[in-house]
Amino acid sequence: MERLEYSQFVEARREFDAAVLGSGDLAGSCWLSPWQIAAHDSMNRGGDEPRRHLIYRSEEAWLALIEYEIPGAYLPFESTWMFACPLVGEPAAAADLLLRVIERHRRELRAILVGGVPVGSELHRRLRGLQGADGFGARAEQEGTESCIIDLSEGGIEGWLARRSKNFQRSARRARLPAGADVADGLTLAPDDTYARILDIQQRSHKAAKGEDIFSTPVYRDFYRRLLGDLHASGELRLTFVSQGGVDLAYHFGFTRAHHYRGYQMSFAEEARSLGLGTALQMLHLERAEAEGATRYDMGMLAPYKERWVDRVERSVLVVLQ
Repeated sequence: MERLEYSQFVEARREFDAAVLGSGDLAGSCWLSPWQIAAHDSMNRGGDEPRRHLIYRSEEAWLALIEYEIPGAYLPFESTWMFACPLVGEPAAAADLLLRVIERHRRELRAILVGGVPVGSELHRRLRGLQGADGFGARAEQEGTESCIIDLSEGGIEGWLARRSKNFQRSARRARLPAGADVADGLTLAPDDTYARILDIQQRSHKAAKGEDIFSTPVYRDFYRRLLGDLHASGELRLTFVSQGGVDLAYHFGFTRAHHYRGYQMSFAEEARSLGLGTALQMLHLERAEAEGATRYDMGMLAPYKERWVDRVERSVLVVLQ
């Protein structure tokens, strides 16, 4: 196995992503490097000294952790929502890599947290049985987050719609952007201008009025700006604005790679609530994702309105090793 500095991890991100895509069907798009790097660079500041890393790779697996405020306690780069798993690759090889890292660093280790582990997956089973030097191993599990999945692998959008209620089918098929609306693709715009437009819509949304706007928190605003810039540079950004008369009314911000589509944020201005832009934009991005070959459309965390949309909810756990 080989140890890397964080700068080397960034340089080798495509190799890391290849390992993610080789982790099995349950690997989420937030395991990929755009999410991991944006989280690392925005959410792990503070303190007088740079934080230490445990970044290792073997032929078939990677481990990417950062030291927490407690010396010897290592967490994923993204430990806010725990969408991103820091241990990727073929599950048996990943568990073996983690075991070897524990053996090498046992004296300094107090804890390792592995988040984003799909419940019931092979990786989950292997972590449960993992025991390293001096008994260092899995000690506890905590409930993680969930991902709401639309399955496009069987029949695409038509197959998905056939699994929905008649009322939902009618609503989805009727969903259209307003006549005369202007549609802009975020890839054709400068990232700073794009982000300013997102923030403007957010400030006019019901989320801001209720004090629930995630962009009002500086660290999350920084995180999504970094993520947007990275995806814009790679061409993987999927972002649509809807406007009328020169006024932005709604947006949908997502990402696509291989067979994955992940929606990150979507919002509309409160004055446009009656226009049904949320459903129309979701359908537009579903159609584009299908056209690009996506079979897994991830709507993110569970919310009441998503229950009608999704085929399944995939849950994850946080495994604590001590």
